[in-house]
Parts: sequence; structure tokens; C-alpha cells
Amino acid sequence: MTNLSQIKRDRMKDFLETLKQTNKSDEQIKAINEIENFLDEKRYGLVWEEHEEQVDVMMRDSIPVFTEDESKKIISDLDKPMNFLLEGDNLHSLYLLEKTHKNLIDVIYIDPPYNTNNKDFSYDDSFVDKEDSFRNSKWLSFMEKRLRIAKSLLSSDGVIFVSIDENESANLELLLDEIFGLSNKIGEFIWKGRSGKGGTNSQIAFQHEYIKVYAKNAMVVNFYQIQTVTDKDKTENLRQWGDNGPFRIDRPTMFFPVLLKDNQYSLPLDEEILTLYDKENASFNDDNLNRLIELYEKQGYTVILPTREDADDGFGRWRQGIPGFKTLISSNLLTHSVGNDGEIVLKKIIPSGKESTIALDSILDNMGTSSDGTKEIKRLFGKKVFDTTKPIELIKYLTFLGTYNKPNAIILDFFAGSGTTGEAVTKLNKFDGGKRCFILGTNNESGIAEKVTYPRMKMISEGYETTVKFKEVLYEEKLTPTRLKKMSSILDEIEEIKKKNMSEFLSIKIELNGQNLSVLGERNKKSLVPGDKINVKYFKTDFIPRLADEDESLTDELLDHIKEMAELEFGVDLATSPKVKMVMYEDELDDFFADTTYVDLTLLVPTFVLLKGQQEQAAEQRNITIIRIPDYYFAKELKEAGEL
Repeated sequence: MTNLSQIKRDRMKDFLETLKQTNKSDEQIKAINEIENFLDEKRYGLVWEEHEEQVDVMMRDSIPVFTEDESKKIISDLDKPMNFLLEGDNLHSLYLLEKTHKNLIDVIYIDPPYNTNNKDFSYDDSFVDKEDSFRNSKWLSFMEKRLRIAKSLLSSDGVIFVSIDENESANLELLLDEIFGLSNKIGEFIWKGRSGKGGTNSQIAFQHEYIKVYAKNAMVVNFYQIQTVTDKDKTENLRQWGDNGPFRIDRPTMFFPVLLKDNQYSLPLDEEILTLYDKENASFNDDNLNRLIELYEKQGYTVILPTREDADDGFGRWRQGIPGFKTLISSNLLTHSVGNDGEIVLKKIIPSGKESTIALDSILDNMGTSSDGTKEIKRLFGKKVFDTTKPIELIKYLTFLGTYNKPNAIILDFFAGSGTTGEAVTKLNKFDGGKRCFILGTNNESGIAEKVTYPRMKMISEGYETTVKFKEVLYEEKLTPTRLKKMSSILDEIEEIKKKNMSEFLSIKIELNGQNLSVLGERNKKSLVPGDKINVKYFKTDFIPRLADEDESLTDELLDHIKEMAELEFGVDLATSPKVKMVMYEDELDDFFADTTYVDLTLLVPTFVLLKGQQEQAAEQRNITIIRIPDYYFAKELKEAGEL
């Protein structure tokens, strides 16, 4: 098929060559080369007019920093993790988080502005309306910068959830595909967030929103799967069948060789498997595959691949990724049969009484609604103080999916709004005894951070008198056939929950909605909701010039804001933490090392404070890690200013 765009580009590039012959100044050649490079840029995928925000411009001449508002510090229980509320434009907060939390965030949930033509998306302090011809481009530029940093913050097995409605769903998916890679798409939830159909002129009433789910690396992502128990031994073919993405191009991370030798199964090295697919170019490297096959066959292995006759390239994919195969191999749950054509068919053994996993439902129709989110805010404040609030149960469920086995996980929401994510994480910790911590980033438009998000965190911590009657979910269970066989143990668990919570609630009721069994605690109007005792530090973004004035160096300016960076990175309050300390002067350093109780901790020391030989030796003996500040956090900025 003729590529008309390529023909046009080639014609324009030929014309540029003729221009080079008559325009030979450095500036002219540079301009022509820029045009030529632009013509060579990628022409597949999401393309839009890039826009620059004022918040970008601010960072050219200024460095974002955090300053703590000490009056808003909440310290309720030193045995619990430290959480953070970051007030300011989230691009500035993300800039700083990249210095403290790169590759450390386990789950990111965001509910960004939806760009619905209803003045819900503000760009450079002005609402973007439907008359703006660059409405979509501005939204994509706005999201692209933030999502790229978000990816860098995710841990290697981390996951991001992004809520969106129909207006930008398609564009968002293309953008996420480009940033995270199509192979790292986990899937999409459809959340039924509204039930009414009135008040719309549309032919179709949109009662749902989408939640896009992407991994940093789908091959190792940490993501909950439903466990089922089999009644009798059975086997299951491990090559994907049916029409649900059966080819290797559909799930590149699920295509790799399995090795068989002396009736023992194994896999090639992880680094060998990673050479089989080029993520950047979205292509398989069959030369590497053939070299790998030849290498292992010479060592006496039989190499098994998920072949398919109906595939253009002859290959299908497995139903398990690398982590799943490693588990099957270590648990001796792999077997095989040989077909009439001599092909080896790999199978998973599912012994009777053993657990196996099944996929999650993509439809979320029992996770609360938008009106529930509004009611949850009203019960705290007595009125509606924020629009488009997601219900706690929805965010709690999504957080659980990425942290079900990570009691100390870090959860980030940089479009935090009213702070639902903070309350959801707190309730999830209360439910399973976890010590997850949250980082919430929000601007202060209409005073949202100071008047809603922070007060909500304070009420969650200290308790409050509810302004409305409401029900709180204490237990949920999906009654699958497998779970029904354990009904007696479920009923015992429900009885324990009732006994534990009877004194706190007006009544406790059991509700059955389809397959979903719930235990609900009912609170009356003006009843006291006890606090969950959380710790929160409140930081505001501030700015200092990249080039310091004559009176003070950039190093000195940055040192005034290092405390906040250290507290954020290590999740502590320096005033109370036994694990992280900071000294600013030599006499303080002397006092620190004179105290022999300081062991097994991190010490922050300015670059101009020199350690004596005996202090360096003491640090090594007492397992004290020395961090030099401010260059530990701001080396790039200091180099640009000529101070490092």
C-alpha cells in the first residue's frame, strides 16, 4: 500500500536539499535541519499541538521547594507511618517527588480533570471551554508531562489507575500506551458511578466511567488475582486459546521459551528473555530467539514455544507470564503431553484442594456511586464542599489490588482533591492491619487544600460527629461456588466482626446484593465516629531563584528546605524520628557523635561541615549512613549554578 505521507515528506526533504545549496549561513542551515528533523519524527500514534503551561515557565528561572506548615502537622501515633499532603501545582510536587521517590511508589491513583466542556478543566488559571480549538491538545499536554513523571515514580512492580470519562478516554488510552507501552496495559475497569437517566439530552445516558490500569512492567507487576479451589485433580493447557488475544503480538510479555531436560522444566535467564521483544520499536527479535534455541538445544534441552498454525508468524502466547511460570516450576505443577504431530503441549497441574487464580471482573457495579462520594463528604462537613468525589469503597478496592501483599506500600494521588484516597488507604489499613502510607498532592483552588483536604485528614485522625445517618462497610465477600463451600467459616468471621464492632455502631446488618455479601455498620446522625489516629505533614510548594543573589548562595537557600525533602523521602518527622537525623553545624556534629546511642540510622550533613577521621570511623562502626546535603537532592541545580 502506498504511503502518501512518506511521499510528501520525501518531496519536501528534496526541496530542503536545494535550499541548503543557496542558504549556507549557520543559522539558515540550522533552521533547515530542524525542519528536516521534524519531518523525520514519528508519524504513528497520538499527535497533538504541544502547549507550555505557566508552571513550566516558572521552573526555568526558579526551583520548586517544599516548606512545611507546622501548624497543620498531625502526629497521633508514632508507631504508624507518616503521610504527606502537598499543596501546590502537582507538576511542581512531582518534580520534587522524582528526587525523593523515584522507583518507590507502589500504587498511583489519579482522577484528573475530565475536559467535559463544563469548565472542569483549568489551564493556566483559565477554564478551557468547548470553543477553544486547542482544548484537547491543552489537556494532552497537561497530562503528558505529569504521566511521564508518574511512570518514573512507580516501583518496578507498581501499577497506576487513572479514572476518566468518555470525553478523553480514547485520547488518554493512546497517551498511556505511548508512555507506559502497550505491552504494559493491564486492562480497564468500567465503574458504574451513576444510576439516574434524567437531565440529559443525549441519546445514551452515560452511567459509567473508565479506570485505565497500566503497569511499570507487566511481566513482574504486583496485582491481586482471585483465588479458587479445585475439587479434583485436573490440567489446563498453558497456551492461550480462543479469541482473547491468542497471538504473541497481543501479549508480548507472555511469549518466551520453556526448557525441558531430564523431565525437569526451567526458563532461560530473565535477561535472555528480555532480548526477545523490543518495547521501543514494538517488534520481536527472532534472530535472538533462534540464537537462544540453538544455545539451549546444544546443552541438551528441548525448547518449547507456544506455536500456532493460524498465526501470521507461527506463534501464539502463554496464558501465564514469567512470574507465573516460575511459580509453577518451583511448585512442581508443570506437566506436558505429546500430540499426534509430535508437538509438546505444556499443561498446568491443578491438584484437588489447591488454589488457582482467575481474572477479575472488569465491571465495577458494587463499588459505590458518585452520589455516595458526595454523601461521604457531607457527613464530615454537613454540606457539599467538593464536586465529583469518588466513593471510598472504589479507591479502597483499587488500592487493595496493588498492595494486597504489601503492608508497607506507598500510595500516591497527585490529583487528590478532597482527599478520598487518604481516607481509603486509612480504612484499608484498619481492615487488614497494614501500615501503608499515602502522599496526596492538590492545588489550593478555592481553598480546597486548606478548607477540605486537610480538615478531612484531621477529622479522620481525631474523630468527628457525623452530620448524617450513614452505613459503613465492615466486610465484603463475593459468593462464588468455591466460597460457598466455606460458608460456615464466612459466617464465623461475620460473627466476630459483629462482636468487635457492636458497641461502635447503632446496628450491624447483613445485605446480599446478587453474589455480593456485605456487613454494614449503621451510624446515626450526630453519632461520634472514632478517629483512626493517622500522622500527616503538610507541605506547600515554594520557589527560590536558580541563580542566587549576591548576599546568599544557592546552597544556603536550598538548605532551608532540605528538612522537608528528607522527611518526605524517609517518611518521618525529623523531630521525633530515631532513624533519620540532620545536623547543620560542626558543633552539632560533635554532639551527635558524642552520643553513642545513635546507631543504625541516616545522618544528613551539609557539604561545608567536614567530618573528622574518628567521626568517619565511628559512622562506619555504628552503621550510620552519611548523606551530603543539599547536593544529594539538588546536584543538577547546583551544577547549573556553578556551585558544585
